[in-house]
Amino acid sequence: MTHLALGWGVSALAVLPLLASGTMKLIGHPVVVKNLTTFGFGRGVLRPMGVLEYLFVALFLLPPTAAVGAILLTGWMGGAIATHLRAGDRFVVQTAIPLLVWAGYGLRNPDVARHALAFLA
Repeated sequence: MTHLALGWGVSALAVLPLLASGTMKLIGHPVVVKNLTTFGFGRGVLRPMGVLEYLFVALFLLPPTAAVGAILLTGWMGGAIATHLRAGDRFVVQTAIPLLVWAGYGLRNPDVARHALAFLA
C-alpha cells in the first residue's frame, strides 16, 4: 500500500465520525440535542454546527484546501475537548480525531511529513 492510499485511509477514519456527528446535528437527533443542551448549547446552534463540520471536512478532503481544513478541524476538536473537560467527560475520540487528521494529511503530502519529521529529529 502506498503512502498516498494509506493517507486517504487514515483521513477517512478521521472524517467518518465527523460526518456522522454533522449529520446527527443537521437532523436534530434527540440524543445529540440532549447531549449538547446538557453542555450548555442551545438547540438553535445544532444546524450551524452540523454545517460547519461538513464544511471543515470538505475543506480537509479537497487537496488544494486540505491544510486549511486540517487546521480548522484541529480547532473544532479543541473546542470539543474543552467542552468535555468542562463537563468532566472522557475526550478520547475528540483527541484521536485531530491526530488522525494530521497523520492522514502527512501521509497524503509526503513533503509535509518529511518536514515534520525533520522538525522532531
